[in-house]
Amino acid sequence: MSKAPVRAAFIALKDIGLVNIVPQAGTYVFLPRPEDVREMSEFRALLENEAMRQAYERRPDVVFVRLNNAIDAMSKALEDSDWEAYRQADSNFHLAFIEECGNQYLLKAYHLTSVALEALRVRLHYGTGNFREQSYREHREIEGLLRDGKVDEAAALLGKHILIINESLDTLPPSSNKGSRKLNAGENDYSQIFAILFLSHKFPANRLEWL
Repeated sequence: MSKAPVRAAFIALKDIGLVNIVPQAGTYVFLPRPEDVREMSEFRALLENEAMRQAYERRPDVVFVRLNNAIDAMSKALEDSDWEAYRQADSNFHLAFIEECGNQYLLKAYHLTSVALEALRVRLHYGTGNFREQSYREHREIEGLLRDGKVDEAAALLGKHILIINESLDTLPPSSNKGSRKLNAGENDYSQIFAILFLSHKFPANRLEWL
């Protein structure tokens, strides 16, 4: 393979927030600072709130089918202790709002941070004992509130659900974006999380299809 497609692949990964490209130094796994996480999660909460409202207004029947399918998959994953299946079902729940809202630009904006934030949620899934159970309950509650027409309450819970990641910022390994080729223990752990997510993630069509 020539250098051109590899270079293009790294640029695509940079665009979705998985790597940092340091001129004259190399390409490194993205290691977010706490303020990066706050900004990304707030950005996602704003986008998903609006997407949920638009999807509920435009395609409620399709949205509820997708939400229920995701919840059923989460329930089975919990029973089977299949955490990769749970992660995928969790992602599908949120994508139901994003993909059914009818706004392609909102969808593109969402993908700017969705992969990086999902990597952080993987860390939460493995790092706390009751995170999945709480996550599952909240997904069911959001669906129930929407079905009852309580859109504002569903939006409030959705925001809380997304922003919970900010409560775990003190557990993240220290960030180092200076271009050093040596990773400390925390950074190595974080790099592995991103690597696992990257290998299993279905990136948006037309972004990394040539990798």
